[in-house]
Amino acid sequence: MTVFQYATLKKKTPPGAQKPPRKPSQKSSQPKKSNKTKGSKKKTAASGNGASRSKILFDRAAFHARPCVAGMWKRDNALSDKMTPLYKLASLGWLARKKQESLQYLEIEDTPRQFSRTVTGQFHKISDTFPVGFHPQSMPRWYQKRGNMKGMVEQTPSGPRTWVKWGDPQQGLEIWELYGASSDGQTLTVYTSALSRDGLHEIMVKSVYTRIAP
Repeated sequence: MTVFQYATLKKKTPPGAQKPPRKPSQKSSQPKKSNKTKGSKKKTAASGNGASRSKILFDRAAFHARPCVAGMWKRDNALSDKMTPLYKLASLGWLARKKQESLQYLEIEDTPRQFSRTVTGQFHKISDTFPVGFHPQSMPRWYQKRGNMKGMVEQTPSGPRTWVKWGDPQQGLEIWELYGASSDGQTLTVYTSALSRDGLHEIMVKSVYTRIAP
């Protein structure tokens, strides 16, 4: 019986006649709306802001606690791995590989807010700036003139760790690089790991650099 039928029947019931049973209230079958929704959202937002502040404080503490990686460096090919596995994973052509192999000098600018690097060689030059934080930014592609990627940097106790994810072409390729200086600040070791687009193949290579006096 609908609410309209019940109301009509109630009006036509003669005096002394048995009244139809009262229809259960529809409000009782519906869950009450919580008044804590707005407060919960505020609490969640506050928690998120707290996490962001904690992350920033951790990054700054890690930055000041580790050896400095900023400065000019020269690659030591004898102590470094060949980059061929990375080039294959990135599907680089012969010319692009030759350009990458010519890169011998690395200049780093490292602050609590961002990480910048410039790699130069006889035929090629690469410059990247990574923001510190949770939000990756779009930047030009490392190994190819066309295409772009998203990247960011995290300050860790071992050193700055960059992350990028390629867009088209080769969309989905992810690359991490960890930069760590020796205790005397004269040697820089860069560990590069990459994950293929399908997530089935992962490689890691090591590059060693020696500091160049200013």
